[in-house]
Amino acid sequence: MTEQGVFPNLSIKENLEVGGYSLGRAAAQRRITEVYTLFPDLAARPRELAGSLSGGQRKMLAVAKALVAGPELLVMDEPSSGLSPRYVAEVVSIL
Repeated sequence: MTEQGVFPNLSIKENLEVGGYSLGRAAAQRRITEVYTLFPDLAARPRELAGSLSGGQRKMLAVAKALVAGPELLVMDEPSSGLSPRYVAEVVSIL
């Protein structure tokens, strides 16, 4: 079951791997590396369970997971909802 677009019982890295599943292992790993440069907070602790993250961090992980797939278009409903001002600025600058 997903919670805010992430799987709480999977690690940050595992969630990102799910996001890149359709790309194949090598391409997904390249995209995950790229996404980690955008979200250094996530890169700092890839083994941490998504369920232990704050709401803002979960939202960042959900965005990162979507970006791993390399979409041409990313539609989001209220991407800043529930985020602290720090995370709002970070997510908006990335998008």
